[in-house]
Formats: sequence, structure tokens, C-alpha cells
Amino acid sequence: MKKIVFLLSLAIAFTSCNNEPLDPDIIIGAEDPFTPTNPGTPSDDLTLATYSYNVDAQVPFFGTITTDSDFTFTNGKASAITTEASFLGTTSTTQTEIVTNASNQVTDLLSYEGSTLTNETLIAYDGQNISQIVYNFIEDDTEDYTYTFTYNANIATRTDADNGQTTEFEFDGNNNLIRKETFENGVSLQKETLSYLPNGNCASSTMTGETETTVTYAYDTFTNPLKQGFSNQYLLSLFNDDYDSQAGNIIAQFHGVNNWIASTTPEGTFEFTVNYIATNRISTKNSFVDLGEGATITQSEVFNYMN
Repeated sequence: MKKIVFLLSLAIAFTSCNNEPLDPDIIIGAEDPFTPTNPGTPSDDLTLATYSYNVDAQVPFFGTITTDSDFTFTNGKASAITTEASFLGTTSTTQTEIVTNASNQVTDLLSYEGSTLTNETLIAYDGQNISQIVYNFIEDDTEDYTYTFTYNANIATRTDADNGQTTEFEFDGNNNLIRKETFENGVSLQKETLSYLPNGNCASSTMTGETETTVTYAYDTFTNPLKQGFSNQYLLSLFNDDYDSQAGNIIAQFHGVNNWIASTTPEGTFEFTVNYIATNRISTKNSFVDLGEGATITQSEVFNYMN
């Protein structure tokens, strides 16, 4: 079961209070903490035009489950997502618009099926810091949630207005997340501790509490184009995730300096098949995993560049 949870966590699901001032030496900003260390030649344009992330799962009793997510980019940043999901013979297509303000901060995620608004995520800021996230699922208010944030030195604390749970996000001096820990009535439910390589890539993530596992990450030596395309969503991707989701996977995939190509867990090593084009730009990344008992997962990613 842990292996299935880990692999499925690789799939992309797109599916206020006054903040205290931060320690001036530790700014939890809206951008990624590191500049790529392998930019290539001046002609090596890493600006993405489109990016696709597709997952095909064969699951006993449920059959085929597919999720195809196609991203488009404006001025080098992800600006829209088209997601087609098929499950139990039903296919739905969702269009999500990523709205930003003049400071390039993501302020709104609007999802539509056809012309019908299905859900919306509103993000408010106090300067560079996210102060509130409000999610509204139009058809079912029980899925709604509101997160508020306070800041103290290098720790951002998220409070869930519905259940009172608090999640602490602790960052180091390079703006790397090093601890994510959720509390309920003062008791720790889930803790994730992360370590980093000297160049800024996430080296490992250890989960303790309700879920317990350790993942180590391996990378190639070429620049990850997703880091540029999703740099203005670094904090949002961490702060808006479930308390028991592994942040290390998000950081390795979207915010790593280099391309994530393998992971090792207590159950073994998971490797991607990666192809490159000129100037060592990644073009595709694929994997196939046989989980046994008729369950398989096929993943494919396609990178298309502006030039």
C-alpha cells in the first residue's frame, strides 16, 4: 500500500490575520530559492511553451484510471491547465486559469467544466507572504476550506479554520523547506524533515507520524525547466497541500535545480526513463511500474520549448 500511495502522489492533483515581520535575514518569498547552476549556452532557452503530465493506472476492480494534464505558459510562467480525467467509463475535462497580479503572485485559480465554474482558490498576500488561502468547491461546501498564515522568523504557521489544525513550515537561510509538521490540540500528527544538496536539490524527505517513510532523490546534471515555469508557485504548492502529503516530491519535481530522475524508498528504487534534445534540454520523462496483482502505473511527461 505504501508503494501505491507513493507512486500516486507523483500525479498532479489540480486537481486573514496580521503577519508578524520576518527575520530580515530569512525572507520567505514567492520565488524559488536558487538560480539554476547549469544554465547552458545563451541559446539554451529553457522557457516552456507547453508541458504535459499524464498518468495511466490499471487498478483491479476499478479498471483504467487516466489523468492527462496539459500546461500552457505565458511570459515563462504556467498560466493555464487543461485536465482530462477518465474513471469508471466517465470522462471529464477541466480548464484551470492561473491568475497573477502585477507582482507575478498567483492570486486566483479558476476551474471550469465547459462554461461552468466548478471550484476556485483565492490567495491573499501581506507583502511577499501568503496570508490566506480560501478554497470554494461550488457543488459541495463540505469540501471548502480556509487557511490563514502567521509568520515568526523562519517559520510560517498555517491554521485550518475548519478543524483548528496547525501546520508549521520551517525554512533554512536559503528559503528551503526543512520541516513540515502538523499539530492537533498540541499533539504532532505528521512530521516531514527534509535535507538538501549543496546546489539546492532536495536530497531526502523523512515522514514520521501517521505516515512513516524515507525517500531519497536523485537528479541528472541538467537544468530543470519546471523550476523556471513554476517559480512563482513555490510557496503556494507547499502551503496549499494536504498536511499528510510529502512536500519532498513537489520540491523535487517542480523546484529542483536539476531534473529528478530516481527515488529510493525502503521498498526499492523508482527510476524514470529520460530523453534529451539539443543543449541537454529534457524532452520526455517516462516510467512504468508493475505493482503486482494486476495493478500498474504508466507515467509520461512531455516538455515543449518556446525555441
